[in-house]
Amino acid sequence: MARKIKVLHLIDSLALGGAQTMLFACLPRFEAARYDFTLAALHGGRRAVFWERARGLGFKVVALSPSRFVPLYALTLPGLLALRRYDVVHCHLYAANWLGKPLARLLGTPAVVGHDHCFDAFRFKAPWRQIDGWTAGCGHLTFVISSSLADRLVREEGLNPKRLVILQNGFASRPPKVPKNGDSDGLRWIGAAGRLVGWKRFERFLQLAQAMRAIDPRYAFIIAGDGPARRELKAMAVDLGLEHHVVFPGAVARLEPFFDRLSAFVLTSDLEDVPMVLLEAFAHRVPTATLAISPVRSQLLRETLLLDPTRKASVWAEEVDGLLRDAAKCSALTSAAAKALDERFSIDAQVAAMDAHYRRLLAGRR
Repeated sequence: MARKIKVLHLIDSLALGGAQTMLFACLPRFEAARYDFTLAALHGGRRAVFWERARGLGFKVVALSPSRFVPLYALTLPGLLALRRYDVVHCHLYAANWLGKPLARLLGTPAVVGHDHCFDAFRFKAPWRQIDGWTAGCGHLTFVISSSLADRLVREEGLNPKRLVILQNGFASRPPKVPKNGDSDGLRWIGAAGRLVGWKRFERFLQLAQAMRAIDPRYAFIIAGDGPARRELKAMAVDLGLEHHVVFPGAVARLEPFFDRLSAFVLTSDLEDVPMVLLEAFAHRVPTATLAISPVRSQLLRETLLLDPTRKASVWAEEVDGLLRDAAKCSALTSAAAKALDERFSIDAQVAAMDAHYRRLLAGRR
């Protein structure tokens, strides 16, 4: 029997995020007889929101440093790579890519893979642009979640397009559920989720919330996630008179209770095309509304209510409220979204692509 392929998935942390969600969805779908996975977080460890969920996958989970401010991973990561001698090192998010790829190449890992999930503007400014470009060159291959991000990496960081592979996010569909018309307290919850950073544009969500409250005071709002913009967003909610109508639960280990509570999910971010959180909403059969900020999003005509980013929040509010008053349209959107997960956003296709690239890179190198 052939030896299993040893793969290290290295990620910055096990906090709430699309990269973590992608990993948790994909790893259990690989062929267990072929792969031996280790999931290592640079910092956060057992205090991280997703720590227990990661351990529940049944793979080895390693905490390389308890804190990002005391970077013990600078010592523990080389030791892990040297001791385990992985066949593939697959790096996710910034620090993991910047540190993991050069170390893995230096220590002779046969296949070194980067995974580009992020659109943060700072990465394209000096010195981060140069660091990102140089470390990307240390990898044999980089998965990129959208063509627009790949184009920018080629244009601004000088990456070799032959080493980039577009790997669109995927997620598994779920059985239909009873549509939600309101909570036990009579409220109709509208949700958003993600890292609380500027380009996610949660201020648009709060403007929408104010306009929807003007239409129907039964609407209430929840923003799941954490990040540097949390304080600013909470202050804005107060300024808009929403302090008693918007909930900020922070980062949560599982989004199932979040989605089960919602009457609708709204995506207001810039830059990203189809993030994991939108696919999760599709999977949970929650009606969604999405700012049509890119050609890829604009193709989701059957799956989501597309909002014109040039219009005012009051117009968006009328459109979302109109959707929620039309049960037939909500059902049509959620059914089309679930079908898209089986076809255009298939998680099995995503796993098959990773598997094929791993084996191609390893051919003749192990």
